[in-house]
Amino acid sequence: MKKKHVIFGMAMALLAGCSSGDDLLAGQPAVPAETSNADDENITRQDLMGDVPIEFAAVNFGADVEVEETSYASKRASINDDFTTDKGTIGIFCLSSNKIGAAVADDAILRSWSGNVGNKLNMLNLWQENVKAHVEKTYGQEGKMHWDDPNTPHYYPNTEYFNYSFAAYHPYTDIIQKGKSIVYAYIPMDGDDDVMCAFADGPRASVNAGIDELAYSNSYYKGIIDAGQSITDDHKPYFQFHHLAAKLKFTVKFKETSPVLSEHQFHVDSLCINNVVNIIRLSVAKNATGVAEAGTYSLISSIADLDDDIKTKLTEAGYTGHGTFWLRDADGSSIGEKVGNNYKYVISSSAKTPVGDCIMIPPTSAATLKVQVFLRDEDGNRYTTISPINLNLPGGASKWEAGKEYTVNISIAPPAYYTEAKGSISDWDVEASEIDVTDEE
Repeated sequence: MKKKHVIFGMAMALLAGCSSGDDLLAGQPAVPAETSNADDENITRQDLMGDVPIEFAAVNFGADVEVEETSYASKRASINDDFTTDKGTIGIFCLSSNKIGAAVADDAILRSWSGNVGNKLNMLNLWQENVKAHVEKTYGQEGKMHWDDPNTPHYYPNTEYFNYSFAAYHPYTDIIQKGKSIVYAYIPMDGDDDVMCAFADGPRASVNAGIDELAYSNSYYKGIIDAGQSITDDHKPYFQFHHLAAKLKFTVKFKETSPVLSEHQFHVDSLCINNVVNIIRLSVAKNATGVAEAGTYSLISSIADLDDDIKTKLTEAGYTGHGTFWLRDADGSSIGEKVGNNYKYVISSSAKTPVGDCIMIPPTSAATLKVQVFLRDEDGNRYTTISPINLNLPGGASKWEAGKEYTVNISIAPPAYYTEAKGSISDWDVEASEIDVTDEE
C-alpha cells in the first residue's frame, strides 16, 4: 500500500488494487496511458488514481418542484422525513466531459477519444460506474452525499487529460444497460418510492476562467490552491435532485348517509391503483457530443423488445411493464392495521378522511387510472366496489406531471348500495390540485 499527500493537508492511503466491484473501469481505461506506447490493458485504477478525493457539496431535493417542499417531506421507503436516504439507495456515475490541458485534438494518445466538436468526446468515458451512495445530515445542516463504504476512497484521476461531471439517481438499481454513447438505468416502481435524478457538471463559484474550465479534476482543485483560495462547497459537485414521479394522496368518505352506517363502523382496509406502468428507463450518462440527453427518461410498458439480459433481470425482479400500486402508511405498514384498539382510518359520510401516506406514480399520460377501495366493518367483513373506480386526468391536462402532488377525494356508496362503480371528476382546482372521484349507482 502506498501513500500520497492530498492538497488538504492530510495523508490518505490508496488501495493497492481496484477500489470496489461497482467502481471498475468499463471496457477500456477511463483515461489514456501517460505515454502513447504504454500497454493500456495493464493499466490499473491504482496507476490512474490521483490524490484529490471526490467529495460533494450539499444536496438539494427538488427546489424547483412546482409543489411546496413540505408536501414531499413525508416519504416512505428509502427517503426519510429529514431528506436523508438509506444506504445503498443512490447510484453515482462519474464521466469525462471535455479534454483539458495537454489533451489537444491531435495528441496521438487521444486519437480514439477525440470528437469532432471542439474538445468534446465522441465516446462514453466512465471513471465511476454506478457506485452506491446516500445522503446524510446533522441537525440544522444541509444534507450531503456520502459514499456507502467510508473505507473505500474515491479520487479523481491523476492525469491532465479530462475534466469530469457527475450523475446521481434514486432509487438504486443494478439493472443497467451500457452502450458506446449512453447508459440507461432501468428503475422499477411499486408506488412506494420517489424517483429522482441530479447532474453536477460545473462549480457554483468562479476562481477564474482558466481554472473554472478544469472543473472537476485534479488540476481544478490544485489550481484553486495555487490561486491562493480555499476549497469550499461551492467548488464541489452540487446535486439538485429533480422528481420523476407524481405524488397521489387520498381521502375517502361515504357519499351519502345510510342506516347501515349507524349500525356498523367501517374503515379503509386497503386502496390500490391497478395496471400502472412500473418501469422508468433513465439516461444516467451520455457522451459529450449530444447523441442523447442525460436525464431524459421513458416509461417502459412492455419488456418484449428489450435486450435479453435486461428483460431477464426485470422479469426475475417481478417487473414486466405494469403492476398494482398499493397505498401504505409512511412507515410502510398496512393502512388497514389497528393502532391500539382502533383502526387507523374509520370513514363516515360527514367528512373526508385522509388515508395513508401517498402513492408515487410515473408521469404517465394514461388518461384513466383504475382505483379500487376495500373496506372492512368491525366484524371483519370485507367490501369493495364491483369494478375499479375510474380516476381521470383533470381537464386540460395531458399527463400526470412529475413533481406534482394530487389529492384524490373518493366518495363511495355505503356497502349496502354497492353496484357497478363508475367515476366522475368535478372541476379541477389547479392550485389545490384536488380531484374528486365518486362511484355512481
